[in-house]
Amino acid sequence: VLYGCQTYQIKWTATGVSNNWNIDYSLNNGAIWTSVSTNLNITPSGGVYTYNWTVPMVGSTTVLARVRDYSDTTKQDVSNAVFTIQLPINITSPNGGETWQGLSTHTIAWSPAGTSGVFNIYYSIDNGSSFISVASNVAANNYTWTVPNNPSTQVLVKVTDATTACQ
Repeated sequence: VLYGCQTYQIKWTATGVSNNWNIDYSLNNGAIWTSVSTNLNITPSGGVYTYNWTVPMVGSTTVLARVRDYSDTTKQDVSNAVFTIQLPINITSPNGGETWQGLSTHTIAWSPAGTSGVFNIYYSIDNGSSFISVASNVAANNYTWTVPNNPSTQVLVKVTDATTACQ
């Protein structure tokens, strides 16, 4: 299991290649590939190539990574098995369908994994087009929030890791 916004090392060995690589990932067991880097020059160390990959903020249980020689894409390798990318923050409350009255108090709660443990909290009244800060640098997995008196049927809550720019 890898976590979105975290950096992990991809390692591979190869001979008779150009040392220029295309690196891709797939969220659906190889049906569609997304480029991570193209024509990346990497010199092996002790015969091993490495690339530090910052995992995207997506969730999937059927992820594959692929490296391909830029000059000869028939020279490639794919992960031996699918792996999982898990979102590092899962909001558990509110989780959809709640009606919270303005000026009432409720708990925003989340389950973090692979995070710094310090969080920023936001809310949106326009279905995520813009967000307003609720609290910064919260060192807990929940926050007691006094809901503003700003009625909307398109409210979203967002919790982010306070120490990373990856969202």
